[in-house]
Amino acid sequence: MQERCLWSRLIDMNKFNLLFCSKSFIFAIKMKKIVFLSTILISSLLFSSCKKGFNFQKESLIQLSEELQNKFTEDAWYTSIIIRGQNGTHNTVVVDVTKDPNSLKQEQWAYDGGFWEKKSNISLEVEGEPTNYMFQIDNEISLEFAYNLIDKTLDDLKNEEEILDPLDVRTLSIRSSSEMNSKEEGVLYTITIFNENTAKSYSYVYYLNGELKNKNL
Repeated sequence: MQERCLWSRLIDMNKFNLLFCSKSFIFAIKMKKIVFLSTILISSLLFSSCKKGFNFQKESLIQLSEELQNKFTEDAWYTSIIIRGQNGTHNTVVVDVTKDPNSLKQEQWAYDGGFWEKKSNISLEVEGEPTNYMFQIDNEISLEFAYNLIDKTLDDLKNEEEILDPLDVRTLSIRSSSEMNSKEEGVLYTITIFNENTAKSYSYVYYLNGELKNKNL
């Protein structure tokens, strides 16, 4: 009788141990899932935070230059690069680009929220050599040079025009004119500045060499 009781207790203890072990194993699996999901969530957040976009600061424009060359190659030809933003946030980039100028075909791509999306196909009609109407990054144009023009524009508004209100860069555009005799006069940098107090916009247009073409106040 005593041996039966002892054996019964041993069986009960084994059941308990098995139950405890199984629960511990399930708990461990759940914990691993939680850790795994947390890792994915943190990685996603870090990835999204690293891919917010570009702004009008010098370092960011240099990064954009590298991004464009990585995305479309260093040999790509453009007729338009436009950056739009507000208070340094929600900036979008739109480019008209081709890897084969002689095809007279371009693609329009937009960069927003860290991702590129193709928007449309573009057909060109030009007289003569197509590359005469296009430009390349770090060849004819430079986004780092564009930052210098932004700085020059803000300096002119504050010191020459004596506008001391808070100013915000809203647009940087580098585009080929539809009609032009030369790249020096036909490829233009356009910078738009917004006055946050008066809700007025100021536009400055520069030639390829940085010379002021006109300003609209």
